[in-house]
Amino acid sequence: MAINQPYVILEQREIGSKYGGTVIRITMVGIKDRNQYTTYVDHRNRNHAFWDHITRNPHHGFVIRGLKLKKNKDFLVSADSRPIIEWQHDNPEVIFGQLKDIWDEEDRKASAGTFRDLFN
Repeated sequence: MAINQPYVILEQREIGSKYGGTVIRITMVGIKDRNQYTTYVDHRNRNHAFWDHITRNPHHGFVIRGLKLKKNKDFLVSADSRPIIEWQHDNPEVIFGQLKDIWDEEDRKASAGTFRDLFN
């Protein structure tokens, strides 16, 4: 199933695979739904080529789209997805700052006109 939202990569970490060797666990957050998603990229699989630029730059910030969820697995992204890089920055804090600004604005709009606004 395709997910129609961009994602911000939060972290990439090399971890042990339950099948031996290591995989790269990529943790990301959906910009629209704010849920955390994970995928596991194995260097031994051909689909690794889809994620190669991202995994070769683990300390960069990325906004990506075009991901697919694994069937019957909440918040697990298929490593067979072909991520499309919307934005890359060598400092992920720049992307995180923009994401915070977007969410702050959405939260402000969602709470506009509430009782709490009378006292601010």
